[in-house]
Amino acid sequence: MKGNRMDMRDLVNKLCVKCDCTRAEATRFVKSFLGVVKEELNTEKDFRLTGVGTLRLKEKPPRKVWSNLTKNYVDVGRRFRLTVRTSPAFAKELAAQPETKAQAVQAQAPTQPSS
Repeated sequence: MKGNRMDMRDLVNKLCVKCDCTRAEATRFVKSFLGVVKEELNTEKDFRLTGVGTLRLKEKPPRKVWSNLTKNYVDVGRRFRLTVRTSPAFAKELAAQPETKAQAVQAQAPTQPSS
């Protein structure tokens, strides 16, 4: 995992550790789960996962924009944006998570006595 990014391999590795399963099983689960979410978003545009939150697919229609490079209008195809709104229960769980490593290190650092 690099910074705040996680790729499929990182997710599969974490699932292997958490669920005590093989890499193949974890990969099959992740792909199946993402496939179900994709199918639902293609039909409904909103996908509510009770206890977690709502995934919403927003579509930006095709449009024409001015290009300074070509000095002409160019077509930009339609684009999609996926937003997530967490449920109050899940947001409360996230807020109750143990502190991050940086916060733990900072809390353990000795304080300088005042003179």
